[in-house]
Amino acid sequence: MAIAPCLGWETVNIGELKTLVGQWLDRTDLDAFIPRFVEMGCQRVYRSARTPVNEKILTGTTTNSRIEIPSDFIAVRWLAEDDRKLTAAPGHEVNGTVSGQPIKYGRLGDFINLYPVGNISFTLAYFTIEDFQLDTNSPNLLQVALDCFLYAALVEASPFLQDDARLPVWEAKFQLAMSTLKESSDDADLGDVTAIRSTV
Repeated sequence: MAIAPCLGWETVNIGELKTLVGQWLDRTDLDAFIPRFVEMGCQRVYRSARTPVNEKILTGTTTNSRIEIPSDFIAVRWLAEDDRKLTAAPGHEVNGTVSGQPIKYGRLGDFINLYPVGNISFTLAYFTIEDFQLDTNSPNLLQVALDCFLYAALVEASPFLQDDARLPVWEAKFQLAMSTLKESSDDADLGDVTAIRSTV
């Protein structure tokens, strides 16, 4: 199932998302709190989102058999040397001194370590968290998953408003939206060119 860009705006930004959340809450006394609901909702979406839209490619050469983790990093999708993919492993399995051609990688602190120890020219595909701190920010993921961000913010608002009746409704809608997003991402991985498209 494909997801088209959101209708109604050419490009949706965070300020417009805040306005939409306010309209759905239908309250006039929440202007100071809606930005926090949106921020927490965005964080929740990005913790789970693994799509071509929030995917980046980083290329380079390792130093001391490791790669510094980018500031917008969420998770590795794959890591390769030319057409040879390395295998993901727990951090304790890549924390050694044996030299050789690296065959696996794992995270240790702020770095991705390779093991056995050796430097390579690499291509790293990783999932990102996009900027959403400013009203003018227009995250790529927001353009194809407005429903996910909207319902996530409404979920975060419900406990604050002590609106126990609406909480399961918003949560169910959020879970459905995220499930649909995952289906579209899976379709894209399988070659469905009409599914979510990467902007990179």
